[in-house]
Amino acid sequence: MAAADSKRCIANAPYRAIFEIRDTARELVSVATNLDSEISVDSGSFADLVAEATEIGSSGVYYVDISAAEFTASGDATLKVTSTEGVGVVLPLPIEPAADSGVAQASTATSLTLRAAASATDDFYVGLQVEIVRNTGAGQVRTITDYVGSTNVASIDRAWITNPDSTSVYKVLPLTGARMGTNAMVQVDVQEVDADSTIPTSIQYIYQGGFIESAVDDATPTTTSFDGASGLTATDDFYNSSILLFVTGNLAGLEREITDFVGSTLTFTTGAFPVAPANGDKFVIINRVF
Repeated sequence: MAAADSKRCIANAPYRAIFEIRDTARELVSVATNLDSEISVDSGSFADLVAEATEIGSSGVYYVDISAAEFTASGDATLKVTSTEGVGVVLPLPIEPAADSGVAQASTATSLTLRAAASATDDFYVGLQVEIVRNTGAGQVRTITDYVGSTNVASIDRAWITNPDSTSVYKVLPLTGARMGTNAMVQVDVQEVDADSTIPTSIQYIYQGGFIESAVDDATPTTTSFDGASGLTATDDFYNSSILLFVTGNLAGLEREITDFVGSTLTFTTGAFPVAPANGDKFVIINRVF
């Protein structure tokens, strides 16, 4: 599949990166020689791309097409291009966050077959939305109502208007944005808050639209309960009604509402995840609503 129509940066799908090559005097370089294009995914070692950079006319502006097989990032990706005449180009690629993304294998009127490397766990993506980003069926969004891990088939809540096909690039969206603007209210103990030195920093992060980072620190986590790492607020119920989103491990990209938090043990209770996290899996807490 050509990446020429790739405007959005979706992991596990073709992408065309566009950039300038300039010399040490900051002048654009036309007809750069000995071009070498490499990519690093998930902060790994740089590896050569199959396609080499191509100049657009004689402009000093170039593009390079990255294939789906080369763009298997789950977190970050960086493009590096060197040439004889130009200063090296280092370009972070703005990957859109997703619970899963890539090129669909097939579809029916009421299903989409995700890529072969999608989760093998039944119901892993249930409740999330899938968007067709480009090619056949682009612009459609549906909610996943069932998922069979052995076949990667996601059933959807209503029929497609135009069925996607094996050229369609999809993205399974996290639910994070859907909670903005709710009027949930969490009650915490005032004396407990007064005695908790971590509260001001947590409140500052939340009000400024940031997030709180932590990780599972629990030898026996379950699908609905696990301990967080030190540094979290010790106030009971402080994180209730927030969203806990995993960013590493088998649950990366999945999120659930926090229904209870015990400050003395840093224990979270959440809606059920399809599998238990592993000790050390990283997560963020976002969208606290006061």
